[in-house]
Amino acid sequence: MSSLLTNVHEPNGRSEGRSTPRAIPPFDRSFSVAQAAEVLGVSATTVRRLVRAGVLPYQQVSARRIVIRESALRSYLKFATVESERGE
Repeated sequence: MSSLLTNVHEPNGRSEGRSTPRAIPPFDRSFSVAQAAEVLGVSATTVRRLVRAGVLPYQQVSARRIVIRESALRSYLKFATVESERGE
C-alpha cells in the first residue's frame, strides 16, 4: 500500500506549497503541463497560473518538471463547470 503514497502538492491557499502524503488511485495517468493544457482547452501558461494559484493540484517529479494527475483534471473540470440557468 505504501507504494501508492506519494508527495502531492495540494491547493491549500498557502504560498509555500508543502507536500503531504496522499493515496493516488491506481492507473491515474499523469499529464505534462502541455498535455493538461490540451485536455482543458487552454494554454500552458494558464495551466501554470492555475497551479501557482493553488487551484490545480500537481506532483513535482524533478526540480523543473511537474505533472498533473488525471483525477486532478477531472476534479477541476467538475468544479469549473457552470450549469446553464436556461436549461441549455
